[in-house]
Amino acid sequence: MPVQYPEVFKINIIRRYESGEKIKDLSQELHISQSTLYRWRKEYRTIQAPGHSYTPAEFDSLSRRLQKAEHELEVIRLSNYITEEPRQKRLSTLEELYHHPDNSYSVHELCDALSIP
Repeated sequence: MPVQYPEVFKINIIRRYESGEKIKDLSQELHISQSTLYRWRKEYRTIQAPGHSYTPAEFDSLSRRLQKAEHELEVIRLSNYITEEPRQKRLSTLEELYHHPDNSYSVHELCDALSIP
């Protein structure tokens, strides 16, 4: 029966790999097959992004959320829901959103979202 290793152990081994140790050396030291270590690497490696690192599971979750948001945006664009609003109303909405205290969007982002050239 295969040996079951704790998740923390697997993560620690992959962190050692990420800090420069070779799979072959880890395999010999720990008496764990290289194919197992490569599988762990695929499962537990971190994905670096500016200001944050993600596990593969977190990255997959973000990818699914992004795909869903893109589909929702495409439905809105295909429906012409926003562009059918008069330009003055869209400009008024833009101004209201831009001056909102919690606004984190640039004028360019708001213009793009509201189809204002």
